[in-house]
Amino acid sequence: MTCKYTEPKKSEREYREMAKLGLELGIPVPECFLEMEVTLKGKTIHHHKQRSHSWTRNAYNGLFTQLTAKNYSGATFEGGVLTMKYTNGTIYGNNYAGHIVSGISNFAPGDSEGLGSSYRADTGSLAAGIVAGSGNAVEDFNGFALQTPITEGASSGKLNYSAHLTNVKSWDAGTKTWSVAIARYMNNNSGGIITVREIAQYTRGMIYGQFPTLMVGRDVLAPEIALPNAGQLKVTYTIALTYPV
Repeated sequence: MTCKYTEPKKSEREYREMAKLGLELGIPVPECFLEMEVTLKGKTIHHHKQRSHSWTRNAYNGLFTQLTAKNYSGATFEGGVLTMKYTNGTIYGNNYAGHIVSGISNFAPGDSEGLGSSYRADTGSLAAGIVAGSGNAVEDFNGFALQTPITEGASSGKLNYSAHLTNVKSWDAGTKTWSVAIARYMNNNSGGIITVREIAQYTRGMIYGQFPTLMVGRDVLAPEIALPNAGQLKVTYTIALTYPV
C-alpha cells in the first residue's frame, strides 16, 4: 500500500513558503512529520503521513531556557512565565535550571538516546516516547498530556507498547538537512478494535534532581486510526532541520 500524504494543500503550501523564507534569511526552520502505518497478518491496511504542527509550550520553554541560561520561574503555565507542566499536572518553576531531554539511560548519565531516557521508552513504558490516546480534543499550545491515554496491557481498550526503535539519524549533504526518525510499535491484543485519535511525544526531563514526564507535542490524527484486534501500529516522528550553510 502506498503511503498517502494527508496534509491539506493550503497548509502544505504555507509550510513550504515558510521553509523557503527561512533559507533565504539564513534562519533554519524545523519541520516535523508524523507517519502512521497499520499492519494486520503481515499486510499493510493503512498508511498515511501528515505534518506534525503541535509542539507545546513545554517544548518552547525548554528550548528558550537552554538558549538563554535562564532558570525556570513562576507558579502558572501561561505566557509571561517560564515554567514546565508535567503530565500529572504539576507546574515546575522553582528557579532552578533543567533539561527537557534528560540524558539518562536507566539512570546512567551521558546517553540521551538510550532506552529509558529522553524520547526512547522501554517495553510497556509510557513514561517517555511516543504514546497513543483515544481523545480528540483540539490541539492546544498549553497542552501538557494526552486527553485520554491508551494504557499498556492486553485487555479491552489497551495496547502493548514495544521498546522504541533506535533513532535513525540522516545527513543530506546536498540539501544540508539533518533528520532524525523516532519510531515505536504498538500492538492490539485486546480482543477488539481500538480507535487511536491522538498521538503525543513524551520525554523524560531532568529538572533539579527530578525526572518528570513532559509532553512536548500532541497531534490529533487526520484521519483517526481504527486498529483491529491483532493489528500492529507503527508510529514515526521525523524531525528535520535544514541549515543555511
